[in-house]
Amino acid sequence: MTTARVLIRCPDRTGIIARVSGFLADRGLNILDADQHTDSGRFFMRVEFDAGAGAMPPENERAQIERAFADDVAGPMSMDAFFRWPGRVKRIAVLAGPSLHCAADLLWRVSTGELPCEVTRVISNHEDAGDLAARFGLRFDHLPVTPGTKSRQEQQIMALLDEDRRGGGLDLIVLARYMQILSAGFVGAHPAGIINIHHSFLPAFAGAKPYHQAFDRGVKLIG
Repeated sequence: MTTARVLIRCPDRTGIIARVSGFLADRGLNILDADQHTDSGRFFMRVEFDAGAGAMPPENERAQIERAFADDVAGPMSMDAFFRWPGRVKRIAVLAGPSLHCAADLLWRVSTGELPCEVTRVISNHEDAGDLAARFGLRFDHLPVTPGTKSRQEQQIMALLDEDRRGGGLDLIVLARYMQILSAGFVGAHPAGIINIHHSFLPAFAGAKPYHQAFDRGVKLIG
């Protein structure tokens, strides 16, 4: 079965699920799975659906569905909605930190086809990541950072990511143990588009040395 998804975020209010499910049902789009939660007055929802008899709508019909959703549901409810249709390989940028085993595993899985996506580039504040990127034939950008240059370095990263968007699109930013706390401005500029691979169960043991923190607390399972 081929599936599509819509990711939703908006101010919490009565009737959101009814509006979303009603819109899909009216167009013969069968809901296969739905998860939702609220946080600090904001509503978040992920809906996975099948298109009618199991075949995805053609591209022009997908665009019509997205426009209709924006007009009928998203606009009136002050909602951000992101449709994810199958058939196009996702493009991701990888931000790597000093410990490269996480990025190496990710790039290996991409190269073998286990993760069906395309890596646009590897960005790191550590030059050693360049050798890893070269092994997989990927573009590498070395952007060192200090507390005094953090804001400028983030602007440089965002410029590179914008270049990827213009050059074929960018669906996701993956932080592969990047080990830098991103600013609110950076995160806000990439809604629904960042995954952080972190070696603790955030928000528990945030910051430096999460393994040490977990050991000191007597935690037996982490990561």
